[in-house]
Amino acid sequence: MLYEKIKEILKDRELSISSISRELEKKGDKIHRLALTGYLKALRDLGVLEERDVPPVKLFSLSSLVDSDIYSLVRRELEKLEEERRDRTGVFILMKILNRALTERELEKAGINPRGKGISIVSEEERREYMKSGLKISEDERMYCFSGNNAEVLHDSVTILSSLVRDLTGMRGLYPKFKQKKLV
Repeated sequence: MLYEKIKEILKDRELSISSISRELEKKGDKIHRLALTGYLKALRDLGVLEERDVPPVKLFSLSSLVDSDIYSLVRRELEKLEEERRDRTGVFILMKILNRALTERELEKAGINPRGKGISIVSEEERREYMKSGLKISEDERMYCFSGNNAEVLHDSVTILSSLVRDLTGMRGLYPKFKQKKLV
């Protein structure tokens, strides 16, 4: 599939349209440059690719959001927080998004330490209820939840979720990079 080949070609690098065309030809796909240009621009409009104009060429690279799941997106945002606040904030956010307790595997994917402050183990009875509801959990896997009531966690969660929404909806460019310090 062309999409997969372009993702493979652009993995960890930035290339011009003609470079992408040459790489595709090496893989056995001869595509007219105008058709390829339209396809690349469509992928850019979908947020799959990022385009940078360096006259006389346009360079394309994979967007940082390509193939990101909710765990890696939250993990990336949690890294901006102070270390002692990350774990409980991450558990709180994922619990609100998924509307349930989290498995060890999910915590690991999000880079959350299950022994962090404000995180507790779900009872065996509650874990069995999740299993009965259809959630695939191995017999020996624990589940975790946020325990506590912390305004700091709520504030951090709102900050992270609003950042994710801005990134995922392409609104990042509508916000200033620096806060205005004086009225002009």
